[in-house]
Amino acid sequence: IQKGSWLDALSIYESLLTSYPFAADFLKACGSCHFMLNQLNDARDYVEMCLRYNDHDADAWLGLATVHLEFDDRDLAVASLKMALKYDWLDAVKRQHALQMLEQMKSE
Repeated sequence: IQKGSWLDALSIYESLLTSYPFAADFLKACGSCHFMLNQLNDARDYVEMCLRYNDHDADAWLGLATVHLEFDDRDLAVASLKMALKYDWLDAVKRQHALQMLEQMKSE
């Protein structure tokens, strides 16, 4: 996806948030857009807001772990990965990715 597409998507999600400010999925989507635009502080803030409204969102926990790793905050990344893995509804591919991230951090 082109950078402009991420900006367009972000604009749409932020517009939706004006009508639905507590919609965890829209908050998570904004966080993903910011992450893809390398706006890590905003990415973290949006995903954390998402988790305030839906702390059972395994995908959001995985996304937050990825952001924490970008900040080189391993302790918060590990805690977020453990939260993601706690939920059975994390799909098999993402579960494997989370486990690989944990293993990689152990070996470094």
